[in-house]
Amino acid sequence: MKSSLRAAGVTISLSNIYFGHDKKKVISIKKASEIFEKQKEQNETIQTDNEFSLQIKIDQLKNEIRRLEEEKTKLLSNLRESIEEEKRKWQEQKELEKKEAQKVGYKVGYDQGVEDALKQYESLLKEANEITKLAKQTYDETISKYDQAILELAVTIGKKILTIELEERPELFKQIVVKAIEDLKDSSNVEIYVHPSQYKCILNQKEELEQMVRSEDVISIYADQHLDEYDCLIRHPYGQIDVSIDTQLEQIKHALEEKLAER
Repeated sequence: MKSSLRAAGVTISLSNIYFGHDKKKVISIKKASEIFEKQKEQNETIQTDNEFSLQIKIDQLKNEIRRLEEEKTKLLSNLRESIEEEKRKWQEQKELEKKEAQKVGYKVGYDQGVEDALKQYESLLKEANEITKLAKQTYDETISKYDQAILELAVTIGKKILTIELEERPELFKQIVVKAIEDLKDSSNVEIYVHPSQYKCILNQKEELEQMVRSEDVISIYADQHLDEYDCLIRHPYGQIDVSIDTQLEQIKHALEEKLAER
């Protein structure tokens, strides 16, 4: 009887130990899940805030450009009115001088008066054209300045969004490296340099990378603490390829700047 009770006690004790162990595992998994969800929510909030901030700045720039357009239209309208007014005055002056000349029969004086009036009109017209040209130049410079501001802002926010995306999907960084290896003309001796935080990820893909080159080709992977987290340098017999995020964004920015310059 006592032996049976003792055996039952041992069974209950072992059951409690096993149950307690399972409970700890459930709590640990639950905490990890909560941390992951919280981090994901924070990343989504950062991305939403960035997009909202970008939209506000773009709206502000649109309003400023609209205001400049209105000022330009108003300035040109005022110039036209001023020119028409001066033209009307010149016509009146010409008619007056003509009548005066006819009265005194002094044709030379009349011709001189007409010539002076013409010179005055031409001077006013030239001045109006200069003002119009200056207004257009100022307008174009202002638009160009805001184009550059929008471009800089887009590149900065683009980098933040890409960084968040790479943090959430590490396999994307591997795809960047794979694409660069595919584009190599000579892969006989390839050295890949990445930040220490990405070293293990790329090292795990070494076998896949080696399948992309010839069997006698050698691929070496190194960690470089001087690189940024998502930087990647690939050295090969003919030189070096920089497939870092900053470098690719800079190339995109340069291409957009060339397009803006063509306008």
